[in-house]
Amino acid sequence: MCKKQAGGKYILCICCPYTKYTLGLGDYLHSLDPTREWYEHLQHVLIFCSVHVKRNLAKKFPAHPLRHQIHEHLWTAETKSQLFERMASICTLHPELTNWIKDKKVQWIVSGLTKAESKIEPVYWDFARKHTGISESSHFQDNNFTGRKTSFLNAVLK
Repeated sequence: MCKKQAGGKYILCICCPYTKYTLGLGDYLHSLDPTREWYEHLQHVLIFCSVHVKRNLAKKFPAHPLRHQIHEHLWTAETKSQLFERMASICTLHPELTNWIKDKKVQWIVSGLTKAESKIEPVYWDFARKHTGISESSHFQDNNFTGRKTSFLNAVLK
């Protein structure tokens, strides 16, 4: 789900994390404004959906005790250092999650997990929902408007 501001600028995008669609959005924004790299654009527009992060963890670790609480550890961090401390603590307590957590330490992903590292204006970060529930519930209407089997980028452009 992307929101547009007057003048056509994107102010935020709440999405499923770490997909080819996310990277494609970064590439597209870079094609519009080559003064920033693709990952810099993503830092200005992304907030990752907490539900999709939980699903991602549950898919890799179906019976893991943290699968329902991971968002509480990640989204409530006030600073990058606090986020990294929590990540380190998770890795210490649950070494099997080390690689999963390590993948989340890339700067553009960290920006989508915590307000302190995001380039989104704090007021928008606070206002935004941290899940895609509303847009997920509108799939039927979205498909009628954008068409079925349309790429994420084509849907955003419509």
